[in-house]
Amino acid sequence: MRSCITFAILLALFTGAQCGYAQSTSSYVINLGDYAKGDGSDETAAIQRAIDAIPSRYNWPDSDPKQGGVLYIPRPNAFYGISKTLDFSEKWNITVECESPAVNTRMAPTPMYFKWIGAKGDQPMFSFNTVMGARVINLSLDGRNAASVAHLYEVGGQAKAKALDPAYGAPQAEGLVGVFVGPSKEQEIAMGTYPGIARMVTFQNLTIKGCAVGMWVGGTTKQSDTASLSARDVVIGGCSQHGLVVNSTMAVMQFDNLLIDGSGISNVQLYGGDIGFTQYVGTGSSKTMTADIDLQGGGLRIFGAWSETYAPFIKSHHTGHMYPTMPRVIIGAVHGSPAGGKMSIDYDYPTALNLIGCGFRNDVILGPKSGPVMAMGVTFGNPRAGFGGEGVTKYGRLIRIGDTALESNDPSRAIVWGLTPRDVPDITAPGATACWNDPYLVDRRSTPGVAPPTTGVWAKGDRILNVDPDPAAPEKAWAGWICIQAGEPGTWKPFGAIGQ
Repeated sequence: MRSCITFAILLALFTGAQCGYAQSTSSYVINLGDYAKGDGSDETAAIQRAIDAIPSRYNWPDSDPKQGGVLYIPRPNAFYGISKTLDFSEKWNITVECESPAVNTRMAPTPMYFKWIGAKGDQPMFSFNTVMGARVINLSLDGRNAASVAHLYEVGGQAKAKALDPAYGAPQAEGLVGVFVGPSKEQEIAMGTYPGIARMVTFQNLTIKGCAVGMWVGGTTKQSDTASLSARDVVIGGCSQHGLVVNSTMAVMQFDNLLIDGSGISNVQLYGGDIGFTQYVGTGSSKTMTADIDLQGGGLRIFGAWSETYAPFIKSHHTGHMYPTMPRVIIGAVHGSPAGGKMSIDYDYPTALNLIGCGFRNDVILGPKSGPVMAMGVTFGNPRAGFGGEGVTKYGRLIRIGDTALESNDPSRAIVWGLTPRDVPDITAPGATACWNDPYLVDRRSTPGVAPPTTGVWAKGDRILNVDPDPAAPEKAWAGWICIQAGEPGTWKPFGAIGQ
């Protein structure tokens, strides 16, 4: 009997400890349930009061400076309705934690914690301005973009949609940003060249739906000083413009396990900073998308990606960014869409792009301003796809380790297995053999060929290596040909007489 009582006491202590923030008596823990009901009504003012109660604003000696605290958010019965930006300005060393994640499946929509029910848009739902040391866990937002709401109603039916959405029929708001990390527009005007600071900010299990922009990091009109930001297990969907926008300076930001689906313009828009993606997934079949990732500035590091968009996986044109030497490295990325598309990469930026172990269904096009592109172990799923554009055919800025490899040169396999053919009847010549990474380096100084070039712009010292040598044929009895005068195509002479 005594042992049973002891066990019961220990069990009660253990389960009480597991209840976490909800039963905490610490003055540094704020429970949103003490301020808001989560019944679907507009509770913006009450939620903001809870945020303001977090004891982290500097107000010495009335409060401890920058010690921070916790905002615990219980799962609502319906949702927490908001109609104005929830402001976390000057909140240092804080944790914002929702009780559990809210991740949708393909069949059953999961209610988000926070839903926008205001008529006015053009503002963030959650804004983190001048924040140092913050953890945001299990946060989920629904901006109620008209297109995403219409899709929910179409899939679920009007009656079912009403039951799932207590805000059914509420006015739509355009221009919303789900999560904004950086200075407000007013701060940008008042704070100078690089306004706003955000450091050591972490997001985990973040879900954003139906906004104009899902997540915006940095400034809007200026690049802010936003650095050391990380996000893990993030789902962003149904945004009318972009899923993620980054406009910072020399910030280093890391996104792990990021899924962005169906944005109206591009899933990712990068203006500045050095951004890393690990296990990135971008999808969208709309032909109005400009790119999955639109790289207009800054560095980009991708380690593992699945891109299934009609638009190019990466589009990058020179826009005069002040840090052009930042790295652009793509490792283990795959791009293609059953809907078709012409390009996998559209690159015309005057710095290097590294493609390592990637697979593309469509062309990789280099523009005339493109910097060198290093391709190692790149395969093409469409037998008519490959490297092209003036950066390749005219200026020779492609460097390959091994020749281009094809997944298949069999037209029947290409069609049955979903490899997208071009708008021509033939896919490849019957009996043709695909190249499988022949072991040589291909660049301007060592390009395989059987004769001097007749097109393209070549520099003095460029070489064509003879891959069909024949000492018995005078025109083939050479190791290769070398450019002795630059031009288009330049002046070429044979070198390395075979057998002499």
